[in-house]
Amino acid sequence: MSKGNAQLKFFEFLQGKQKQVKYFNKQDVIAATGWKLNTFKTYFGKGQITQFVTLIFVDNYEAINTLDIKFTEFKKRLSQSKHYQELGHKCKSNLAKALLKKSRDNMMLALKLYNRPSLENKLDGFVMLFSTSWEQLLKFIIIENDGENSIYKPTRKRGFKETISLRDCLNKLFKDNDQVRKNIERIADWRDNAVHLLMPELQGLASRIFQSGVLNYSSQFEKFCETPFLNSQHSGMLLKWHS
Repeated sequence: MSKGNAQLKFFEFLQGKQKQVKYFNKQDVIAATGWKLNTFKTYFGKGQITQFVTLIFVDNYEAINTLDIKFTEFKKRLSQSKHYQELGHKCKSNLAKALLKKSRDNMMLALKLYNRPSLENKLDGFVMLFSTSWEQLLKFIIIENDGENSIYKPTRKRGFKETISLRDCLNKLFKDNDQVRKNIERIADWRDNAVHLLMPELQGLASRIFQSGVLNYSSQFEKFCETPFLNSQHSGMLLKWHS
């Protein structure tokens, strides 16, 4: 079977499974496409098809994002994915993957907000987004290490599942005297002030502490995700903090 025909078969197979809301396994894909087993393993392992296929549990997959596109767009995205790996494609948990993406987006938004000189209350927005981003990144790490249940508090009588706080995450992952932790806790305290009353007058102190916090985040992000937080296109964003 030619490559083009195999891709079309794969696309039709995924659309059918998504419409039926049915899981499938590797052998189902092989039977539908004519691929070899290693072909599917390679494509999925390198993140080339994870925008359309997500792992639910052992050898059970679900089709996503196929119903609102045509085959031409599907083929284009597959071609582009050879040079691009989806963030979090190696995650064992879909929740962890979602938290990782949200974490990056929130830190990017925090940077953009802070670097807009016309905003008078940008410090309030920054500390909120910064704290949220860190909490999501830490929960991603905890889930990948210990499973999804590890980020929830014991269920109360009402049955509502409540997740642990940012400070609970810090307790799980950092020692008390860790400098990364101290930086996060300091900014989280400012976040609490901004939410419940007013941010303190920080003047020049804030920029140095914020800069350290973002650099710490970038280091932790790359350590656990094996990809830089800021690519070359956005690398200038951090430099504005020195102005």
